[in-house]
Amino acid sequence: MRPGNASRNASVSVLQVLSGEAFINLPDSGEAMIRKLKSGEYRLYSKKLNPKTGKRRNLGTFRTRTAAEKHERDVQYFKRH
Repeated sequence: MRPGNASRNASVSVLQVLSGEAFINLPDSGEAMIRKLKSGEYRLYSKKLNPKTGKRRNLGTFRTRTAAEKHERDVQYFKRH
């Protein structure tokens, strides 16, 4: 490989990251994801967009990531039972 080709071989480009197309490692557990807020808390969002608003639904805000992950598991359980 020549030195000038390193940027061409990157798996995710800067444009993909900025446009939101770089969400490669979304959770396998279903249709939810956790984001850290500026306040330090974690918010659980639905992966599916709300058709009315075009935004993700807020499924709860939690102090710790483990609490958010536990709630995500509870949501997944009750979706299927």
